[in-house]
Amino acid sequence: MAESRVPGGDAIITTEEESVKTAGRFRTALPQVLASTAKNMILLDLGMTVAFPTIAIPKLQNTTDPLALNNEQTSWFGSIMYICQPLGSVLSGIVLERLGRKKSLILVNFPHIVGWFIFCFASSVPMLYLAAVIMGLGVGFVEAPVITYVGEISQPKLRGVLTSYSGIFVQLGFSFVYLLGSLTHWTTAAGVSAAVPIAAVIAISQVPETPIWLLSRGRFEEAERSLCWLRGWVPPSAVKKEFNDLVLYSENIKKLKDEPYKTAENEGVATATDVSSRDSAFKRKLRELLKPQTLRPLSLVLMFFFFQHSSGFTAMRPYMVQVFEEFGLPINAYWVTEPRAGKWNSSGWFLHAGISGLQNLSVCEFST
Repeated sequence: MAESRVPGGDAIITTEEESVKTAGRFRTALPQVLASTAKNMILLDLGMTVAFPTIAIPKLQNTTDPLALNNEQTSWFGSIMYICQPLGSVLSGIVLERLGRKKSLILVNFPHIVGWFIFCFASSVPMLYLAAVIMGLGVGFVEAPVITYVGEISQPKLRGVLTSYSGIFVQLGFSFVYLLGSLTHWTTAAGVSAAVPIAAVIAISQVPETPIWLLSRGRFEEAERSLCWLRGWVPPSAVKKEFNDLVLYSENIKKLKDEPYKTAENEGVATATDVSSRDSAFKRKLRELLKPQTLRPLSLVLMFFFFQHSSGFTAMRPYMVQVFEEFGLPINAYWVTEPRAGKWNSSGWFLHAGISGLQNLSVCEFST
């Protein structure tokens, strides 16, 4: 087998049967970055959603606004989104396998679109609660498809970078909402924010489904086309080896899933052998969970979230503007809340987003 370079960085690999054109490193990485960026539009909206109560509460708590909230109502409004998030996470895993990654990514935007418009046109306190419930479910619903998609479309060497890249969009969502809060009324900010999930739907509709999910459904031709797109818009011959590896991986996973659920052929009732098979499958999964390569990333993630939320910042976030106002600072409290405020400027925001990205990247790197 001989190899030669051609202009543009692509390589021509010659075999006895055919000439195979493989994409260069930039062209191979580009579609993976584009697909991740389309997915990250959802995370931009997620950051905006979580930050929104921070700009709405100062305008509503004990004010003359028609939608004014008392202290108890404010507490519910600031926390109800977090209460509903776990339920959305459970539903996310159920829908993910049935609809696929791409359709799930599209679907998760609709609760946010509805929630933003309810915020924009809310005429009563119950409508604010309803919007917060919908948004909370939407935030939880986002988690599984977003994480799964980037893991299944990317090459191992790019996976850590693309995962940490997501954190920048979450922080950008925070900054964008705080900026809107300092410039416009909170209902106007909600209306503007609705454009983000709409744009996300359009962007995600242009990227392919993950090859892994397509193979799990027996859609081999679509899986091959998806892989060709994700590896630099190359012909099938250029991804033949990787595609065959994915087919083998998919078949092995399917065997592991099907094995514990064999039942008696005639009666349709589980036999002692079937029960034993289920028990052995459970023990096998437990052994996989206890392996170092599984425990290391799991422990890192658990520690990260434990210390992050134990700091109390999550509970304090909805009241950040009021906290800074109480300090009596001589500048707009919304701008202090936004990472670009004061002496930070644009360089401070990039430092803040970069630290968040490095936190995510460190989990990916130390878990391998």
